[in-house]
Amino acid sequence: MKGYTEIPAPDLRHEDGTPMELGLKAYTKGELRIMVGQQVTGDIRAGGFLRWHMSISCRDRHPIWEEIRDARYALLPDNVTMAMLLPPKAQYVNLHEHCFHLHEIE
Repeated sequence: MKGYTEIPAPDLRHEDGTPMELGLKAYTKGELRIMVGQQVTGDIRAGGFLRWHMSISCRDRHPIWEEIRDARYALLPDNVTMAMLLPPKAQYVNLHEHCFHLHEIE
């Protein structure tokens, strides 16, 4: 985690009080703000599983490719494949203009 400083992670919860992500950690590096955790996919009681998620942002600009790449390899396990996904417009949510999300895919 060379150059990344861990900071207190926010307590993000769904309306029912359950955590949005398990093991959520937050980091900074220069202008970057990064959060890494695992999201539950499907019903965990019915065979659902955890998938990695990373959000990366800067206050006044988009993170550049090298920053995104470097954070992915420094803060997430190497044995997972991460992708930026663009869902249908009706499902698209982005509360921060300069934030990108990487999601674990198979």
